[in-house]
Amino acid sequence: MQAPHEQFYPKPIKPEEDAPGYKVRQYNSQLEQYKRSQRVYERHIAIQEFRDVSRELELCVLHHTVNSRRKCQHLTQEYVRRTKFTDMLPSENDKDISVVRTHIFSPEWNGED
Repeated sequence: MQAPHEQFYPKPIKPEEDAPGYKVRQYNSQLEQYKRSQRVYERHIAIQEFRDVSRELELCVLHHTVNSRRKCQHLTQEYVRRTKFTDMLPSENDKDISVVRTHIFSPEWNGED
């Protein structure tokens, strides 16, 4: 999967508060841009994972035709499970099926991993 934008904002380095030229608003603005770009990136990853499962299911059904109900059952279950996600994002309980870092969508996320 390609990145949806050419550049995402890098994580800003928090300077020491007594450092010369330290600007609280500038750092907070950069941190918000970083958090917003990470959320967009993770959402794109979740959507691409859903598309991949959908495509695998489609190919499995085309390949197995008559026996597709039995042979593609695991993909069907995965597809149905993912359609129940809110906004295409897996819940905290579904970490085993996705690489999406769901904790960054929490309002309390401070930009740290």
